[in-house]
Amino acid sequence: MLEETITEEQQRPGAQPEADPIPPTTVDSTLAGSTLVSTQEPPEEEAQGSRNETLSPQKRVFLPNWSNIIACLLFLILVGEHLVPLIWPALDSFLHPKAVVTLFAAKQPLSFTYTFVAVTGTTDRVQQQIPSRVLNVTTSTKSVPIHTTGIGYTPAIHAKGEVTFYNAAIYSQIIAAETVITGNDGIQIVTDETVTVGAGNPPYSYGIASTPAHSLQAGTVGNIQALDINGLCCLAGISVKNTRSFTGGNDPKAYPTVSTADLQAAAHQVASVLDPVARNSVQSQIEDTERVLIPVQCSYTTASNPKIGERATEAMVSVSETCKVQVYDDETLQELARMQFAADAEKALHWGVVQGNSFALTLAKPLLLDSSHHTYKLAVTMSGTMIFHLSETQLHSLVTRIIGKKITEAQRVLLAIKGVQGVSITPAHPEESTLPTDPGRIHMLVSA
Repeated sequence: MLEETITEEQQRPGAQPEADPIPPTTVDSTLAGSTLVSTQEPPEEEAQGSRNETLSPQKRVFLPNWSNIIACLLFLILVGEHLVPLIWPALDSFLHPKAVVTLFAAKQPLSFTYTFVAVTGTTDRVQQQIPSRVLNVTTSTKSVPIHTTGIGYTPAIHAKGEVTFYNAAIYSQIIAAETVITGNDGIQIVTDETVTVGAGNPPYSYGIASTPAHSLQAGTVGNIQALDINGLCCLAGISVKNTRSFTGGNDPKAYPTVSTADLQAAAHQVASVLDPVARNSVQSQIEDTERVLIPVQCSYTTASNPKIGERATEAMVSVSETCKVQVYDDETLQELARMQFAADAEKALHWGVVQGNSFALTLAKPLLLDSSHHTYKLAVTMSGTMIFHLSETQLHSLVTRIIGKKITEAQRVLLAIKGVQGVSITPAHPEESTLPTDPGRIHMLVSA
């Protein structure tokens, strides 16, 4: 338990002491310990003295925070370092006004044509050669089954038989091979061998000799009947007969085969799968600095089992696709063309520089020079705009030419310069008609 003591600290001056002073009273409390002044109102002087004692200020000692002071100084130095260069020109122009001379630059569009050669081997920039590459991509093979649509024909077969010659002459005679004999129905047969027919002795006997023969026309038309050939032929006293029919002649017969059209149809069937793969693969090989010289060209390679022309009702066709593209180094072409353009433009005008963003290169259709080495002629038209330009040294030289001159005279001098299409002069003071004699008080600039 904490104790709280209530006492009367002072007696009011001039008051009579009481007979029995109030004894100190002790009160037990659970609150924090605190001292209470008597509830009786103290004398005025005593109360005043007590208030003075309570409100008297404490003596304080000032201790500087050096880290904050140093940080503020560094901040002021840093701000001043960047702020002064920004403020000083405006302050200087206010305290020391300058005459402003503005030259309006002329612009001249130009165009030149150049010829380069795109080569796939080692290049020589002096020879106007541009690097070029031929890119090839071949896909994996895809196989598809097909039903054949081709039609083949068996060859027509010639009929075969035998003819017999009869000789009525009293001397022997020779019938040469490949002798053509025409039958009663107009079908012709050809002898296969040379034959000698012995002498005859008519009317008692005749010389007789036989030889194999075949029909001149292929097919069943050559299957002539017996005695279709029966009459005189070949030589005097010779007659000929086919005592038996010719047989074996057959007409052509159709059968299914693998055709070229079957392979083409299979290629088109898988084109939707192979073509995007091949084209994307070849496009992915093109560098950022390269441009297409010859567009992508794709072709299919097909093979079948059975092969084209062979008898079959079904076949398996294998297809692959190859895509090819030729590219050139556009960065090198642009660089060489710009260098030549800048040189030619300077020769043509003798003033200014080429406006950097005005270049435009147009490439005509490439002309093939050598197919074995993929060499092409590149005809390009380079366009650009020349703009009047002066260096700092040239601007200072012009300033020294017009110091102290009247504004009208200075304008005349400046307008005589090639590439200057207009001049604007603002004097340092509105009432002045003459430029300052101090070059430092003239500010000259070129406006595009």
